Amino acid sequence: MRHHRKRFFISAVAIVLAISLFVVLFRLSRHIDMFKEDAPIIGNFIEWFGVLYGVLLALVVVEVWQKNSLLNSEIDREADALVLMLKTSRYVDDKRSAKALASKALQYAEMILQEKNADAFESEEAGEKLDEIHRAVGQLINSVQCPAPFANQLIYHINDAFDTRGDWIARAKIRMPKPLKFLVFFTSLVWVIGYFGLNIQSDIVAGILCGSAAMTVSTILFLIIDLDDPKGGVWKAEFDSFEVLKKTATEIIEEDPGQKSTEQRS
Repeated sequence: MRHHRKRFFISAVAIVLAISLFVVLFRLSRHIDMFKEDAPIIGNFIEWFGVLYGVLLALVVVEVWQKNSLLNSEIDREADALVLMLKTSRYVDDKRSAKALASKALQYAEMILQEKNADAFESEEAGEKLDEIHRAVGQLINSVQCPAPFANQLIYHINDAFDTRGDWIARAKIRMPKPLKFLVFFTSLVWVIGYFGLNIQSDIVAGILCGSAAMTVSTILFLIIDLDDPKGGVWKAEFDSFEVLKKTATEIIEEDPGQKSTEQRS
């Protein structure tokens, strides 16, 4: 909560400063002829500089968007691996150990769904619960004469879940390099300021052009900052795939072994 308040305060201050800067620059550019003689040069500058700026901005936006999508895909991959592990455990004869495994998976899914944030997902508690699932898999394999194909699949899926979790934690810590972030902000500021130097006669047209450029660039910069932070941004990591894990674990726990064996004989 304290982190979100700090983030909101910083955002509010940034918006106020941005609006104030826009008003000051607009009034200066409209009522002082300091840019009148240089207006053609400024127009050419906006044109060629905008090409380089657009390429830079596109590369950065694509990179942070792909990073956000990859992080969400890895969360889905871990949940899918655990779901496949539980479904494979249904073929093992020791139903008590299979239910114990499902119970551990259910506890893990409920913990993730209760918080639904990255801090809970990468916490030590979540790691310990995944370790408990790993041990439950070992007990299931060793409790009966588990066929080798099923044992291999159980081990593969739990190891895949561990590997995916490790990849997610490592990628979530990566942030945009500070020199690149400075370059994006600096070029954005230079490109937007150039619009205030154009020799436009109508105040309405000038206000629309300058305001549109400033708003568009500000929105893109907000997207870059937000997508670069999977923990505290608006587009946070999504954990809805753990609902499927919770449902599958609950079904296995509530299964009646006697009824299932009767259906198989019939």
